[in-house]
Amino acid sequence: MNGAAQTLRIFDHVSDGLQAEMDLLPAPHAAHDTQSLVWRTSQSLVVPASFAARPGFREAVAASQERGWPVASRATGGGTTPQGEGILNVCLALSPTSRPSIHAAYRRICMPLQSAFRELGMRTSCRAVPGSFCDGEFNIVHKGQKLVGTAQRWRAGRPGVGHRILVHALILQSANVREVVQAINAFHQDLGLDVRVHPHAHTSLDAAGSPISEVAFAELLTSHINESAVPEAITA
Repeated sequence: MNGAAQTLRIFDHVSDGLQAEMDLLPAPHAAHDTQSLVWRTSQSLVVPASFAARPGFREAVAASQERGWPVASRATGGGTTPQGEGILNVCLALSPTSRPSIHAAYRRICMPLQSAFRELGMRTSCRAVPGSFCDGEFNIVHKGQKLVGTAQRWRAGRPGVGHRILVHALILQSANVREVVQAINAFHQDLGLDVRVHPHAHTSLDAAGSPISEVAFAELLTSHINESAVPEAITA
């Protein structure tokens, strides 16, 4: 694996973590170059930039901050996602030589994460979970509840290098799911957004009976990411 894998990085502000991910997007010097980042930040919500066009956005942001959940925007779409202690982010920046499918890119991050969960004694699958935040086909699910959310972003690369793909996973490690859901629903209500998420749709490693420290979990994830970092993993 080219590009040094990193263990857990902690950012004071969510915008710094989001920028660290974007810094991985520029095309590398060679095809097959893969970089990884595992990080967390302070308690906050992250929303698509498009939310800023909704009436009452500033007021909803101010109210959320008063509740202890500052709001940051990201360039990509999707829905509201949480950040904070007990929530880890895993990002892979990939440079396949040929254009893979979107599903293949998602599998590139889901496979090592699911391998890490198996080491913790957890059986997982990938599917949508109605009622979960930022729901998607490639949630990683344990016993019917969302444990991980995923997303990706593409950028055209230089000739001979191909696309640069950023795949991201948000893992509920030890977060209080009920508090996370309350924060998201309160923000949505203030924004007049008819999207409600439910606590029963989510779980965490702690709640599933697989407690592990953030640092130890980051090291476990990095180990499995390194083991799976082969070009063939994304060409299928």
